[in-house]
Amino acid sequence: MNNSTPRTTVSKKQTKRQNSKQAQEGLRKAREGRAQAEESLEEFLRFERLVADLSARFLNIPPDRVDSEIEDGLRQILEFFQVDRCALLRTLPGKTSWLITHVAAQEGVPPVPQGTILPVSITPWAYDKLLRKREVLSVSRLDDLPAEANVDRQTWIEWGIRSNLNIPIIIGEPSDHIIVINSVKSERVWPEELFPRLQRLGEIFVNVLERKRMEEDLQTSEEKFRQFFKNIPDYCYIISAEGNILHINEAALKTLGYKREELIGKPLATIYAPESWSKMKALFDQWKKEGEIKNEEMIILSKNGEKRTVLLNVGTVRGEDGKIIHSTSIQTDITGWEQAQMEIEKQRQELIHVTRLGTLGQLASSIAHEINQPLTAILSNAQAAQRFLNQKEPNLGELREILKDIIDDDKRAGEVIRKMRSLIKKKEFSFEKLDINNLIRETILLLRGYVMKKNKKIRVQADPDLPLVDGDRVQLLQVLLNLITNGVDAMVERGPAAQELVIRTSKNDANSVVIAIKDSGSGLPDKDPHRVFEPFYSTKPEGLGMGLAISRAIVEEHSGTLHAENNPDNGATFFVTIPVAATKRT
Repeated sequence: MNNSTPRTTVSKKQTKRQNSKQAQEGLRKAREGRAQAEESLEEFLRFERLVADLSARFLNIPPDRVDSEIEDGLRQILEFFQVDRCALLRTLPGKTSWLITHVAAQEGVPPVPQGTILPVSITPWAYDKLLRKREVLSVSRLDDLPAEANVDRQTWIEWGIRSNLNIPIIIGEPSDHIIVINSVKSERVWPEELFPRLQRLGEIFVNVLERKRMEEDLQTSEEKFRQFFKNIPDYCYIISAEGNILHINEAALKTLGYKREELIGKPLATIYAPESWSKMKALFDQWKKEGEIKNEEMIILSKNGEKRTVLLNVGTVRGEDGKIIHSTSIQTDITGWEQAQMEIEKQRQELIHVTRLGTLGQLASSIAHEINQPLTAILSNAQAAQRFLNQKEPNLGELREILKDIIDDDKRAGEVIRKMRSLIKKKEFSFEKLDINNLIRETILLLRGYVMKKNKKIRVQADPDLPLVDGDRVQLLQVLLNLITNGVDAMVERGPAAQELVIRTSKNDANSVVIAIKDSGSGLPDKDPHRVFEPFYSTKPEGLGMGLAISRAIVEEHSGTLHAENNPDNGATFFVTIPVAATKRT
């Protein structure tokens, strides 16, 4: 009898043992997998708690605590990832250097000094990777660095770095911040799943730094505005959308004589003089529509009734919906400037008057001759009349002729005296419609004796259809006196060869009249002929050099022009252009 176990029985036992081992192995692996999963989940939860803790820490932190809290956060990163050194860097303006803004290091690991500025030239390869290409820079062994990183390798060796991880922080627009992790005690492999975690933590730090910067910028801007608002010599107001005063600076309060509480909440009209109210209403409508007002002249009224002239400028702040939140109004006081301008104008009128008297002084002998002639004729005719009256039967027809001559000569002398009085009298500009041809005839009448004494002639070529101009008769008469006497004097200097001065009037176009006064004298200076119009420039030994300068100023006051050109042959021509009455100045 065979006592051996049947083969089939042994096989079943072996299979059973193998199945048991496999089941146990599977159970072991399942337990290990679950342990790893639990460990990974725990690590994930720990990381999320770290993120939540840091996020909550920086939620409402005041700006003065941001830096210390970031450094504490970096120390938490050291503990969590078991690294030796952790830092935040950013590039400075110009992109030529790094600044270490925050740093933390394990005990016994030398920290890189916070605030240190590092030139890009000591890590050029890293700079290219991190800030130009925006790539993560992971270095486990310095010996694995490529040849082009030799400068960087040497720098990291000097700093005691054995493994290095640098991650650029990108928030919306790429920023220039880098989070840096160093291993100093030993080489370390940086797993890729570490990169997004560190970047996420870096984003928390950079976000709070950006918020701090914006808050500081805002505080700085607000402080600058406060200082500007407080110290600017102009009058400043912040105005509500309804036109009420919300804020007012010290300069305005001092000038207006109010206390601050007397104006806050009051309509802006409170500070304006009644004569500016209608204009202010129109400007307020313009401001509501366009959002700004530029250089509008207004009159403000102080508490004690003093009036001051200001230039008003207004800018508007609008909300996202486009509605006006408030506006800033700046008033520049030009009262002193206006008074100075009035004084300058007064002095200018005085100078014009003195110059006119000087011109009449030059013409004194010829004007005396113009008056003496009719007076002599009057005397002669009166004596003749007396003789006729002494006759037994006087000839009444002859007497009538004599009396007519006396009246005509009296009118002639009276006209000369009237014109002299109008020239001597000092008055403001008074515009009226004038016939330029008649004005030229008046001027020649005054100058007839002067021209005859100088042995010269005047020829007039007048356009009979010349339109009227809008001007001041006395002022334009002075211009003609200056230009004609200058032309005659220029011909005297040249001698007998220069005899005739020609005055021509014409229409330049539909809007202006031209007076051309052409002499045959020595002409304008070859170098810079326009200098003759400069104040105090004169070619006459006894001249003040003000006649042409004043003449040009008078013509420009009439919205006209005065210029001169040398003639092709001899002498010069002065051109006066005056707008016709239909294009009166606005």
